Amino acid sequence: MLQFQLRTYIFNNYKKLIISMILIVLLSFYSLMNVPYLYLPEGARINFGDYLIGELNMIQLIMFIAYPSIFSFLVLNIIRGDFEDNYIQLIFPRTTSRFIYLLNKFIIIIFVALCFTMTVVLSKLVISFVLKIPFENKCYNYIFHTMKYHNVYEVYFCNILLFFTGLVFIGMIALFLSLYIKNIGFSIGIIIFGGFVHNAMFIFGGKIIYLLPFTQYILILHKECGSVLDKFSLQFSYAYMLISIVIIFFMLLRILNKKEIGEFSI
Repeated sequence: MLQFQLRTYIFNNYKKLIISMILIVLLSFYSLMNVPYLYLPEGARINFGDYLIGELNMIQLIMFIAYPSIFSFLVLNIIRGDFEDNYIQLIFPRTTSRFIYLLNKFIIIIFVALCFTMTVVLSKLVISFVLKIPFENKCYNYIFHTMKYHNVYEVYFCNILLFFTGLVFIGMIALFLSLYIKNIGFSIGIIIFGGFVHNAMFIFGGKIIYLLPFTQYILILHKECGSVLDKFSLQFSYAYMLISIVIIFFMLLRILNKKEIGEFSI
């Protein structure tokens, strides 16, 4: 049944997937034009590490607004789409429980987050190859110098894993909104508005920003990178996101268990 749901998701959302890939590539070019001015010394040339890690820590536009909005765009209808297209009439009778049904949807979110993360990284690789951006171990972004890792590849892994986990967390938030609010357009609007709220809190809110959800997957804001948020550690963020994912999962399960098939209003 998981394979059927995954195939159904891809078939019903292939246009969204293509649009999202295009947007990721466009954001990659935007980052290439803006990242060097953040930390490169005069006369130095950007390399792949500065390019990738620089974009994954461009806080205000990309990490607070663009990526949460694009990813939510991809996953908001994972459950509601089954009801809109009447697939639920086929799926529920063949699923042992609604827990398994929801678990399958969670696995699909993980799959989409993995594909999204790979697209973000691969777009930088392709652009770097085409534009002859060097792949060197010497990186200027101060994340590479403040984090206590032996080489740049450990920083890559740390940042990409945090980004991937954050996408799964954002996907669960979006999924909850789509079922609780029962309006896809309004749900994506809340995600976008939430990004602007994060942006405003980043500028004016001070240290309280570490309690907000979209802050959790941005490496540069953590104390391991020398952030002024001295209580904001990677351990805190992983605990925050994983516990929240579990809580949202069971909240979604409660919504599904309280509903009969015909009770889901579209």
